[in-house]
Amino acid sequence: MDYSMLAVAIPEQIAAVSVGTVAIWIVAITGACVALYKYLEKYRELRNKIDIYRNAVDSNKAEITSAKEELQKMKCVYDNELKSINENIDNIRQSIEQLMESQNSLVDYQHSRDRADLKDQIREYYDVYHRRQTITVREKETLMDLIDAYERAGGKNSFVHTLVLPEIPTWKEEE
Repeated sequence: MDYSMLAVAIPEQIAAVSVGTVAIWIVAITGACVALYKYLEKYRELRNKIDIYRNAVDSNKAEITSAKEELQKMKCVYDNELKSINENIDNIRQSIEQLMESQNSLVDYQHSRDRADLKDQIREYYDVYHRRQTITVREKETLMDLIDAYERAGGKNSFVHTLVLPEIPTWKEEE
């Protein structure tokens, strides 16, 4: 290839291009460079935003993991406290049941004593009225009140019901 001819041909071709065409090419190349620069600038901004979001996501993941761990610890503490409270409630329930059993036992014992005392009083009055075969209104009221108290204390199916109550209407009533 003959480079000397090429050297002569290029300046001739350049001279043949008009100044307007060169200006248009310069403007076109400059416009393309500006457009490419703006595109690259937007791309860089988007990449920066993506990096910021990724960092925020990583930070949020770490916070979420930390919150989960703290929540798990709190749950363990809560479960232990709840277990302790339930054990205390069970202990209190057992104590209350024992107290109720003791109280019921004492009430039963007291009712038994009351029945025995009332039964004895009824027997004493009955012996007096049975011998006399008379009873005053006040004595009858007192005797009936004793019998009522005896029954409320749990007394039933005794000589009070089989002997005393059937005999009261047969006594002569005085004022």
